[in-house]
Amino acid sequence: MKLKNTYGDVIFTCRRRSVKTAVEEAAHNRKSLCGVELSGANLRNLDLQIKYYKGFRHNYVNLKNADLSYADLTGAKLIGCDLESANLHGANLTGVDLTNAYLYRTNLERTIFGQTIIKGTTLEGTDLFQAQGILNIGPIGSRSDLLYAVRHVDGPMIKTGCFWGTLDDFLRNIDRDHSDDKDGEDYLAAAELIRTWA
Repeated sequence: MKLKNTYGDVIFTCRRRSVKTAVEEAAHNRKSLCGVELSGANLRNLDLQIKYYKGFRHNYVNLKNADLSYADLTGAKLIGCDLESANLHGANLTGVDLTNAYLYRTNLERTIFGQTIIKGTTLEGTDLFQAQGILNIGPIGSRSDLLYAVRHVDGPMIKTGCFWGTLDDFLRNIDRDHSDDKDGEDYLAAAELIRTWA
């Protein structure tokens, strides 16, 4: 089995027959998966827990249409990965860094969030039915955008539009930008809901 990057360069070779076991072996051998082409791959039950691959990054991997259902990606760095239309049903994304990842129309049903970083992440059209550790509200506000809250140890982190920050940061922005308008009232109601939920 050969794992190639988006330019066709072989980045890892092994005797494994499945893409899933080749990816796990590459990660276990600390081979970088940055830029690897895995679109449409069957990676069901993939195990890339950070406890095995501490500090390991899998940035800019193409996982478009990949089956990652029930995968344990705890603590993985998936910065800038393309997960468009991927199946992450029941996956564990606890502590995963999805900064600038593309999750358009991704199935996140029953996915576990918590400590997950979604700064700059595209989540439009995702299925969050029964997902744990993430709350979505909206469309809301002046841009009619969705607002997401993700549970973190120090309190919820909020994402809406290009904003990513703490609930206190969010409240300061509301006070600064929307203190006397209907959007501000809506944002304050959302903040109260998030505070109760968190």
